[in-house]
Amino acid sequence: MDQVLRYFETEPKSTITTRGSREVLLRKGGSSHKRFTATFAITGEGFFLKPHLLFSKLKNKPKCPPGVLVDVNHTGMWNDGLLLAHAETVLCARKETQLYREPSKRLERYNIFVALVPPNLTSLLQPLDVAVNRSYQEYYRSKYDEYISKALREPLLQTKAGNPKVPRYDAVAHWTLDWIASKTEDDVKKAFRLCGLVAKEDFDMDRLHAPLKALLSADFNEQAWHAAYKHLMNEDSERELVRVSAPDW
Repeated sequence: MDQVLRYFETEPKSTITTRGSREVLLRKGGSSHKRFTATFAITGEGFFLKPHLLFSKLKNKPKCPPGVLVDVNHTGMWNDGLLLAHAETVLCARKETQLYREPSKRLERYNIFVALVPPNLTSLLQPLDVAVNRSYQEYYRSKYDEYISKALREPLLQTKAGNPKVPRYDAVAHWTLDWIASKTEDDVKKAFRLCGLVAKEDFDMDRLHAPLKALLSADFNEQAWHAAYKHLMNEDSERELVRVSAPDW
């Protein structure tokens, strides 16, 4: 499970116009700073669970297609209530989840085992982060650009000032569902293989993505690794945090 944050408008220091225009008008795609958080969950069997969209600065839920869960709040950020509701609706509704024994920790009534990726390791061990989310970002940007291009030609999609209106919420939901539909079962399984999250007998070092493969290599060189993959970490990150170890259980 992982989240992707997207905005409904163009960058604040940019403007938009049709390709080939001789005059560039100072207009933009909104200044409300409205955003949404898309949350995806995938399984090792190669499937997407129902996606979740959290829209900011709204009081009432917009009408969206039934294939997506929708919540609203002022900040667009998750909280404990949303986390538990999502777990109950998306994870516990699965027949496979109902077969597990009841765990003894915090989410025991939801029949969920939680494994948290340590700080600075999501870009190494989180399948969605490693091989899936970027595709959604690119797809959303492509659809958003198509919408803006259309809005520049159609007055009904513009504000009184001539700026493009933000896309409808149901349109964003449809874009999200269309993107998920474009992903194959093997695409999802590959994301798990790249992170080494497979059964022990299926584990293959050669199929790991490059940063993780180098980190687990028998001839691992710490200085060389950090020089090659420093972009995966924050400037002030502690190197001690980038050490893979088995969970306590």
